Amino acid sequence: MTEIITKMMYNDTVRIDFYPKSHAYKLVTVVDWEEKKESLISVSAITWVVDKSQPLIYRATGLARDYLLGIKDRTDEEVIRACQLHREKKEESANIGTLAHEWAENFTKTWSMSLPEDERVANAVKWFIDWKTENNVEFEHSEIMIYSKKYNYVGILDWIATINWKRYLIDYKTSNSIYLLTYWMQTVAYMKWYEEQTGEKLDGVIIVKFAKDTEDKYWNPIPSFEVQEIVEIDYMFNAFLSAKVLKEAVKKYDKFNK
Repeated sequence: MTEIITKMMYNDTVRIDFYPKSHAYKLVTVVDWEEKKESLISVSAITWVVDKSQPLIYRATGLARDYLLGIKDRTDEEVIRACQLHREKKEESANIGTLAHEWAENFTKTWSMSLPEDERVANAVKWFIDWKTENNVEFEHSEIMIYSKKYNYVGILDWIATINWKRYLIDYKTSNSIYLLTYWMQTVAYMKWYEEQTGEKLDGVIIVKFAKDTEDKYWNPIPSFEVQEIVEIDYMFNAFLSAKVLKEAVKKYDKFNK
């Protein structure tokens, strides 16, 4: 049976069905006593139109090059494995940041202080605890399904919280870099929805990053935990809306990316 999570919004006048397995959202309306379902574009899907391929290509080719240069008499099997190394590395790296991300989410819901066994994960969450304590962070709401009636996009935001007595939208990211346009666009879109839905003004947006790796490709250390406040709110939201138009055009006309 297909799992569906239903959310009523705007004083129960709007119904959104979320399908966790496929990560799809649908707007449900009733016409002549019959349900009509319209597919919606999520915030993350919209920002995927921003090209992030170059760093990924460099990473994949670099891994394959280093692996093959270390083998004198290369076999076909080793060449094939070299082409797959980026997937192995991605899965291996994601575990560190993902576990720290999951621990932080659980901590802010249950206040469980048991540190992870993995030293790299434990290091990241210790930084998170210190940041929370030093900045008087109080978490209010978590994992809110959102839908903007005004701009017609959906998604799930991580947290609304008070930081040093100001209210912020907080988004957790599992990534080696916090300085990514897609992150800024996503989180600002969540903020604009919150203000549209509640009529309340937030003081800003904070991105909390848990790194996937401990070193970059040049063996420079990567901070396991970082916090960044977004300052160009309106500019980033305009960039998001432009990306939404492009995503809709790609979906409608680009056969290769359907």
